[in-house]
Amino acid sequence: MKDRLFYWGIWPAIRFLIHLAFDYDLVREERVPSGPKVIVANHPTTIDPFLVACALATPVHILITEPIFRAPFLGWYLRSAGHIPVQLNEGRSAFDRALRLLKRGRTVLVFPEGALSPDEGGFHPAHTGAARLALCAGVPIVPVGIHVDRNRMLVVQNHMMEARGRGKFVLNGPYRITVGRPMFVEGDVEDRQLVNELSRWIMHRIQSLTTQSEQRVGTAAPTLESRSIP
Repeated sequence: MKDRLFYWGIWPAIRFLIHLAFDYDLVREERVPSGPKVIVANHPTTIDPFLVACALATPVHILITEPIFRAPFLGWYLRSAGHIPVQLNEGRSAFDRALRLLKRGRTVLVFPEGALSPDEGGFHPAHTGAARLALCAGVPIVPVGIHVDRNRMLVVQNHMMEARGRGKFVLNGPYRITVGRPMFVEGDVEDRQLVNELSRWIMHRIQSLTTQSEQRVGTAAPTLESRSIP
């Protein structure tokens, strides 16, 4: 309950800041399903966890690199809101916590690349955690594709950001999000070939949605209201 109160308490402020800072545009291919699910997205900037969570307009538990939890106030908020720290080489603990939340009916947000997307653009290969979570919990996967203008990227060196001490931010430019149709998966989580194939499928869907987001650059985005594709 406490994490939900934190979410709804801070949502209006974050929404207002997004409206001020970005040319923000959100499209959903269809309504995001209710109930537990795994949200997956590419990761071009450090602030993606918050912007994707706001795009969903529902409480989510985000897997975030552990050093950010050490930041004054921000770390306190992340823990209080129920987000999940991911420590280097200790991913199993975060996986188990995410799985428990899914089985309790919650939603989790995972960045399958496992790090910020490459500086030169494109994507890292997907890790298998999102596919394994969905198989273990029996929940759908909702893919999200994010596009930003890399020419507006600000790189910040900070020991509390990414594991390599770098954060990437973009301001006063287009931030496009496309939320895709749910992906329903089933099978044996111990089948490595299946898990690897599902992970590649997840990344393929994210890439396709990112392309859709990029194609909307140049279109007006006067509000934060989402649009749906028939």
